[in-house]
Amino acid sequence: MINPQALLGLNFFPQTENDRWQVQWEISPQLPYFEGHFPGFPILPAFATLDVTLEAVRLLDPNAALKKLHSAKFRKPIAPSQTVLILLQKQASPKPGHSIWKVQWKSQPFGSNTEPELLADLGFELSSPAS
Repeated sequence: MINPQALLGLNFFPQTENDRWQVQWEISPQLPYFEGHFPGFPILPAFATLDVTLEAVRLLDPNAALKKLHSAKFRKPIAPSQTVLILLQKQASPKPGHSIWKVQWKSQPFGSNTEPELLADLGFELSSPAS
């Protein structure tokens, strides 16, 4: 796993609503995720999308552990040097100590008239044991 503090440079925006956060990430082409994936046409591997998402959630809840991946849809390739918005939404779970997360990765639009494109859509369950 990559150290998010040292390499990722995730930029959290103020909480928009209860249990909703928005993160901006300017993806460095120097990240090890791009090594060999793919030579001449680097794209962010699917596992990296989940890894970065979990690291963002762990900045909010350091004890969070992945329990179950409910859904993962990767709609568009994500390139080095691209800026993305990661929209995090925490939902209650019927299981004590668990939470459900719905996450969307969207392109960062360049113009005010440009709508962000959906890049990835994730849903997963986390547990957070008491410290």
